[in-house]
Amino acid sequence: MSSFEYLIALVSVIAGLGITRTLSGIARLVDYRSQIVFSWIPIVWTINVLLWLVAFWWFTFLLSGLEVWSPWLHIFVLVYAGVIFFLLALLHPESIGAGFDMFEHFLENRKMFFGALIVTATIDVLDTFIKDHLGLPAPDLYIYCTFLLIWITIGAIALYSGHRAIHAACALIFLVILTMWISLMITGLLDNSYIA
Repeated sequence: MSSFEYLIALVSVIAGLGITRTLSGIARLVDYRSQIVFSWIPIVWTINVLLWLVAFWWFTFLLSGLEVWSPWLHIFVLVYAGVIFFLLALLHPESIGAGFDMFEHFLENRKMFFGALIVTATIDVLDTFIKDHLGLPAPDLYIYCTFLLIWITIGAIALYSGHRAIHAACALIFLVILTMWISLMITGLLDNSYIA
């Protein structure tokens, strides 16, 4: 088993746990639908983080050609996956009951959630730098910096705001830019034959 296969197996487990946690959380919301106060905003953030998790898992494939692995690179990739899992866990608690207010729960966790979202942006900068340093495909710097600036700005605004309208706008804007970013990355990689 190569170093990459060893790593991707563990990353896949973390990604699988994140997806399982999310799907279980959604199933609990459906089970208690008549007893909870529904909000679509945490659902949009769930979609955002799931998209990011799947994109992270997919783009980790770019590391498959790497022959020399340091323990620090292993730890770095696992920490990145762990932070994304943490974001999903904050959106979907282990247990909910009658009267559970989805938006209030989201607001209670917003500082941890958006703090972790900003940390994820920082980790992504390091990830991009590492891939570039190793000669792996890197995104267009101008587009990447624009995406990061919007990402961090949304995280900072939502971190300090308790207003529903601001959180709604942040969730939707992030969904749009994330979808555009992932589409651009996939298109660029396909055009350059990095992923077949």
